[in-house]
Amino acid sequence: SASGDPNHRYTTSLGVYYDFVSRQRVGEGVSFCIPALPNADISELARAQFLSQIAGLPSKVETFENYAPGFTTYPAAFPLADGTYTGGGVILRGLWCYSSTCLSAGIRDAAFSDLPTGTTHWGANMFPVSPGKVSKVTGTGNSGTAEFSMELPVPGPFFFGFSDHAGLLSVRFHLESGGANYSFDHATTAGNRVA
Repeated sequence: SASGDPNHRYTTSLGVYYDFVSRQRVGEGVSFCIPALPNADISELARAQFLSQIAGLPSKVETFENYAPGFTTYPAAFPLADGTYTGGGVILRGLWCYSSTCLSAGIRDAAFSDLPTGTTHWGANMFPVSPGKVSKVTGTGNSGTAEFSMELPVPGPFFFGFSDHAGLLSVRFHLESGGANYSFDHATTAGNRVA
């Protein structure tokens, strides 16, 4: 750590934080030195932060329950409750999804795009099947583009959320190393919708 205390680890990545917690390290939480600015760039959010920030905002949740297990999305894009998914995959029930229905991206890149105007937040549960694979997540919004790197610890699910108070446009996942299969469930969008 910066203070020389070997008992603490500081990081700006939620992926690194969750990796250490999954290895039985004590998570001391997330804190900030300054309050978030209303027009800040794209931010990565923990579940509690995400839920706190979307409280009172219109939101939609894609549970994938409207798709039959085995429905394949490859290679076409298909509409979700609030946006479009591209990247291939198959709808699964149980197995990797812990008794629910989810969208398995397999080892392909995945993108959630065409988010409605006014969307400021996107988040989802992610179910990695193999540990230690590094994924790059790219968030694109009206304030610009930000990239986040994360490891996919097992077991899941793990929550990954993002915000751009200027408007979020898309969230893309890319496996940079390894061949981890991963799935999504409860993809949530929120924000002040413009009709």
